[in-house]
Amino acid sequence: RKVLFPKPTFLKGTWVLLATTGGDSYYHHMAECAPRMELLRRAGLSRKKPDGWIVNGTKMPYQKETWRRLGLDTRKIRILTDGSYYQCERLWLPSLPNVPGRMWPETAGFLKKLFAAPSKRNPRRLLYVPRQGLPSRQLLDEERVTAFLRSLGFEIFLPGKMTVAEQARV
Repeated sequence: RKVLFPKPTFLKGTWVLLATTGGDSYYHHMAECAPRMELLRRAGLSRKKPDGWIVNGTKMPYQKETWRRLGLDTRKIRILTDGSYYQCERLWLPSLPNVPGRMWPETAGFLKKLFAAPSKRNPRRLLYVPRQGLPSRQLLDEERVTAFLRSLGFEIFLPGKMTVAEQARV
């Protein structure tokens, strides 16, 4: 058996890989892809301007909002999709900022600054984020669970209907 790769698309200059496995999902995008920019800054590379960025996507509203806030020029973005095959003259590959499935406090702080969330919090506010309509990790009998949580004073928080900045404020 042979593995046959298509001819690579050559990317001249310096490119930054922000994409990661699962980076199309909201969690992995926020916890792993976007914080790679902070790692570049801490390494002193943010002052140098790469020729482009390789990301998982730009179609979802949270992706567009994140890349815009990070100052990425959409004309200099390449999407990593199934079948993508790039050869870069130079590639910066920031490590992952977290252990997969665990977000470090520094990552949360970076995201808070990026989306300008206010620092004052209401410690008595109780939020429940439902899984309704999502393709994985469904909660059985979520309507009854939601009704019970409301009776305890929980607010039902639907982040999919908000911008990332609005979510950060909540």
